[in-house]
Amino acid sequence: MKKLNYLLIIGLFLVFACNSSTESNGDDTNDMDIKDTKKTENLENIEKLEKLEAESNNDTKKGKYKVESCIIDYEMNMGAMKTNTVLSFKDYGLTERTETSVDIMGKKSTTRMVKKDDFTYSFQVGTKNGTKMSSKNSNTNFIPLDYESLPAEKKALMKELGNEDIAGKSCKIIQFNDKGTDGKIWIWNNIVLKYEIKTNGQTISVIAVKVQDSPSFADDFFEIPSDIEFKEVDLTKMLDMNK
Repeated sequence: MKKLNYLLIIGLFLVFACNSSTESNGDDTNDMDIKDTKKTENLENIEKLEKLEAESNNDTKKGKYKVESCIIDYEMNMGAMKTNTVLSFKDYGLTERTETSVDIMGKKSTTRMVKKDDFTYSFQVGTKNGTKMSSKNSNTNFIPLDYESLPAEKKALMKELGNEDIAGKSCKIIQFNDKGTDGKIWIWNNIVLKYEIKTNGQTISVIAVKVQDSPSFADDFFEIPSDIEFKEVDLTKMLDMNK
């Protein structure tokens, strides 16, 4: 039976965005060592994420979410790291933009990821370099969880706790436990609006503080900046190298 550790990706993928945003700003060997370790861990988490998304068995023609368009503001607290993320999407998630602002002990950075035309583009705001990868092998920060379509063996590892409103939306609460890791996730229309994970004495929490339904987007909101040079990354090869 597969483990539930993949649920940690919901929080840990935010750290991947943070690593991407600080990649060009490392000042000493210590920072580089920490960065390399986190990159390896997050590549493993991305692989788990892909398995979960495949298992959720969503209608890929329609998109991964059950609402056509939305803007969601999230807040995350994890020790000294404070993160604000804005998830914006249209076409049920086929076109998506995530902007994550990170403050680590006063050091601030913003990373933008745009999923469009079968590619996901990522770059640090204010720089002229970024990466792009096939959307088949990449995901933005917040993944869908089609709980109703999960296999029975997956549901057996989870427990429904009823419903609760988050940012004005009624969410189904799902509890899980795996090897000392306790967690709860709040799901609305395949979107995780809140989660809490407790592991190794540390609590990671993310909550949506504002949800805007059917918003209007500027014509260029999901456009890829033409003045940024993007290097294509093959995530599959990166994962193989880090096994």
